[in-house]
Amino acid sequence: MTNHIPAAVPCPDPGSTFMEIAAKIIAAEETARKEIRRARAQIEASNNERWLAEKRLDFAKDELADVLASIDAAKARLASIQALTAIEADRVLQALNQEEFHA
Repeated sequence: MTNHIPAAVPCPDPGSTFMEIAAKIIAAEETARKEIRRARAQIEASNNERWLAEKRLDFAKDELADVLASIDAAKARLASIQALTAIEADRVLQALNQEEFHA
């Protein structure tokens, strides 16, 4: 088994005292903890942004569904108006034909 010293832990100088080595290790540990906290904060921010984006997407989907429903309702109304117009046009033509026939 080989000994592995993490890159964040500085190698002691040959003349270093125990306290100097301990101080360097503690400083390296604190630096690592700060980096971990920073990374966790970035992950949390990313998760919050993702959640917000998902909520915006859900809202946009709901809005689109409402617009599509309005379009369908407008199409149905237009079809109804066209049907009534065709019926009325047929009545007018029948009336004109009857007038011509009686004239």
